[in-house]
Amino acid sequence: MSVQKTKWKAPLLLASSLAVLGGMTYYLEFVRKPKTERAEQSEKQPIPLSDQQVQSINISDGLIEYRFECTEIEKDLCKPGDRSRWNITAPTQLKGDDSNINALLTAIKNLNANDLIDLSTDTPEKQKELLVQYGLNPDTLSKAPLHKVQVTFAGDDTPHIAYFGGT
Repeated sequence: MSVQKTKWKAPLLLASSLAVLGGMTYYLEFVRKPKTERAEQSEKQPIPLSDQQVQSINISDGLIEYRFECTEIEKDLCKPGDRSRWNITAPTQLKGDDSNINALLTAIKNLNANDLIDLSTDTPEKQKELLVQYGLNPDTLSKAPLHKVQVTFAGDDTPHIAYFGGT
């Protein structure tokens, strides 16, 4: 009787390569892909609202500017999705409709830009030239009636502004 020797090298090599390919597929599909999708989504957002507290929202239609201020910054409740309390401070002083202003804040968080102008690779002179061509230079912006949404975060005096329509 002869004993036949089993060859395990080929099946073991195939099984290990299958495990490596399965691990790579899992990583690419369930780990890396959601991260890149979130990064791409955040690049399209003109106002990056994530978990930052919002101190105020200004909305201008070119003629009238409306300003909403959160009254619960100390309680850490001025984020999209929270049930914050709001006051209208411009054009007049009133108590705000909290549910509608919170819905507005959520809508601002979900805004996506159709077209972005990336000037990060251009020289400062080229950036100024392109802004003039697009009608976004400081002189044009200060004179024209603008449709814009401006959000100021708590603890940050620099507003985030999104312009809408033609300027």
